[in-house]
Amino acid sequence: QAEVDVQAALPGSAGNVAQGRIKILALPESEGLEVVNPEPTRGGTDRVFAVVTQADRQALETKLREAAQAEALTQLSSALGEGQEADGRWVLAPTIQAEVARLKVDQAEGTRAERVTGTAEVKGSALTVEYSRLLAVAEERLAQKLGAGHVLLPRSVALAKVKVEPQGAGEVTFLLTAHGVAQAKVEAERVRQAIAGRTLQEAEELLRGMKAIASFRIRSEQGRRLPRWERWIDVELRSEPQ
Repeated sequence: QAEVDVQAALPGSAGNVAQGRIKILALPESEGLEVVNPEPTRGGTDRVFAVVTQADRQALETKLREAAQAEALTQLSSALGEGQEADGRWVLAPTIQAEVARLKVDQAEGTRAERVTGTAEVKGSALTVEYSRLLAVAEERLAQKLGAGHVLLPRSVALAKVKVEPQGAGEVTFLLTAHGVAQAKVEAERVRQAIAGRTLQEAEELLRGMKAIASFRIRSEQGRRLPRWERWIDVELRSEPQ
């Protein structure tokens, strides 16, 4: 009877066997010998290594692309928000776009690694329009709504809100909200024509009916009737913004 040390032919936990499981000696000269392990064998361990696969790389590329685009849009929208001017141009926030220009995964397929990392470069863009052109459009539309009896005061128009609706192919629709200061338009010649030859009472009634005239005062040296000749009537106009 003899005791010898044994070692598993292959590494790993498969070499760990229970007491009494080793019963055969795989040697030609072992015929007639009986063997047994009085104690369990132990010490064999398995080490698991993470290896980068093609699926890992593809999954990371998808996540990188989505995360990079979302972050770029957030930063661009903050830096170039609606209504912010850049060199005299109005940034159209709904047209801000972010595209991944370059994507790189650091670990190659088959590389031993616990995690997969990578980087993404994003290119951002947005449509802009000259602020002065928006103001010109707003002034034109406001003037159309006012009609012939009023006129916009110079440099009084300001944009309160600009809504942009992308239509595709680099085209957008603008919905402008603007405000300005208007002034009633009164022509002295029309006033003279209206009141010439009228009595003071008739002239006063006519002037009250003109919406563009807020207040008036008539001074006549010929009694209760105004001259028939228009050139004998002096009209003095004073403008007040409305």
